[in-house]
Amino acid sequence: MNTNNTLSALTLGLMLIGGSTAAQADNLRSPPAPKIYTSECASCHTAYPAGLLVEKNWKKLLVTLGNHFGTDASVSPEELTSISAYLLDNAATDTTRYTAQNDPVRLTQTVWFERKHQRKLPASVWADTRVKSAANCQACHTRADQGRFSESDIAVPGFPGRHW
Repeated sequence: MNTNNTLSALTLGLMLIGGSTAAQADNLRSPPAPKIYTSECASCHTAYPAGLLVEKNWKKLLVTLGNHFGTDASVSPEELTSISAYLLDNAATDTTRYTAQNDPVRLTQTVWFERKHQRKLPASVWADTRVKSAANCQACHTRADQGRFSESDIAVPGFPGRHW
């Protein structure tokens, strides 16, 4: 198989693997999130695109907001209904390049995250005051708020001009 056919097959395979909400070419497109989702969730970390976790993991997170990784992230029943509808309607389907059914609930501990971040980045990145935490996607992914995680949109603090 020549290079063009290989690339075409790979592209087609990635498109077929992803459902309507799955990652396509490093972009996670979904309808705009309700304002309550972005205001509540983004007050502590990136308001993750719904396609970064499968439905069962979003459900696990949503029922444990009173102890959300050591923090009380409780919201009103009305707010929870709105947030839940958005996340569950736009969750990753089955297995995409970003998530798998057997992944842990914490996004920063998924196989994909570990492969793309922990193994590639030096420890100094996570200690940088501009990054603070692996949950702060926007620190390096300049268009994370738009659901875009393309390598061309990465600017890691302390590593200007370096392509990851």
